[in-house]
Amino acid sequence: MSAFQGAVILLFNQKNCWQFHEIMTATKISFDVFGIMLFFYFYLVKYINMGCHHNRIAIDCWLRKRGTEKNIEYKVNAAYTNRAIRVKVNQVQIEETKHEHQSTSEKIFHDRQYQIDACIVRILKARKTLTHQQLMVEVLKQLRFEADPKQMKKRIATLIENEYMERDKDNSSVYHYKA
Repeated sequence: MSAFQGAVILLFNQKNCWQFHEIMTATKISFDVFGIMLFFYFYLVKYINMGCHHNRIAIDCWLRKRGTEKNIEYKVNAAYTNRAIRVKVNQVQIEETKHEHQSTSEKIFHDRQYQIDACIVRILKARKTLTHQQLMVEVLKQLRFEADPKQMKKRIATLIENEYMERDKDNSSVYHYKA
């Protein structure tokens, strides 16, 4: 059970019947997250009402007025029974927004950049001279994660600026380790 689902379930300790907007206000969960989460519960109740009694849940939904979600009323199903000691409630996966995904990717790259640097320097220190393609292949073999070639190129440029390595004067795709 997710934290959002737990927060909603705990509300029913206060009173037995809640409306959609009351639950949203009490939990301060955003409309998007809340709608996705309760859609899952409502879908199961519709499934039960169609005659499939082998799949029960602890919350029943009734529509006071059809058409608007704000009039949905959620109520505890006191008749609910289950032989299992624990009841599994499927968690609804909330998708990241593009902004959240981008900021997460940047944080991951920031954390991994030093591993990429160390790997490049370690390989060049052992081999002294490598072409760009050989270096990229060797780094991808040694890293424990999938590194983006664009990120690796940025790290190589940074290492050249910091004088850990240099490009060959005759062939720009060849790198030399600077001791």
